[in-house]
Amino acid sequence: GGHAFRFGDYAPNPSEYPNGRESLKAVVDALHRAGIAVGLHTYAMFIAKDTPWVTPVPDPGLAKNAMFTLATNVGHEDAELPVVESTKDMSPATGFLVQNSATIQIDDELIIFRDVSKEPPYSFTKCERGAYGTTATSHSLGAKVSQLREIFGLFMPDPDSELMQKVIGATAQTYN
Repeated sequence: GGHAFRFGDYAPNPSEYPNGRESLKAVVDALHRAGIAVGLHTYAMFIAKDTPWVTPVPDPGLAKNAMFTLATNVGHEDAELPVVESTKDMSPATGFLVQNSATIQIDDELIIFRDVSKEPPYSFTKCERGAYGTTATSHSLGAKVSQLREIFGLFMPDPDSELMQKVIGATAQTYN
């Protein structure tokens, strides 16, 4: 996983498997004929940031960690996003072994914040708008701001969402 296929929807890498799952199956069948067992390391609870469930419109079933409320109207180019609630526990630190996300969602836009104001007035700062192929748009006072759940640099589905069922279906389709 990760290079041979994309986490989440398990779409095979077209440069390695030009006919998608059919090409992947042909490779697995050839390995089986040679007496070699095959396994898939799926990271079954994770979603790559370039899946159709993330871009261009994020699926509502993406798991969220923290929730905030936008404190003002913001334009599509604003790099600072003021929020009502305290951001003292927020961090822009990310990485393979860091269980944190610097990605927030407002409506159908994903935004990466590079810094955060931990004292009033609270805000996410140095923001990259329209992240992961979403569209930067204006947002109104009171809009919900959600921090997405991320582990190993991958997003996660809410376990009780329809998105989780889609991930399960894609996993089963790939195994089948």
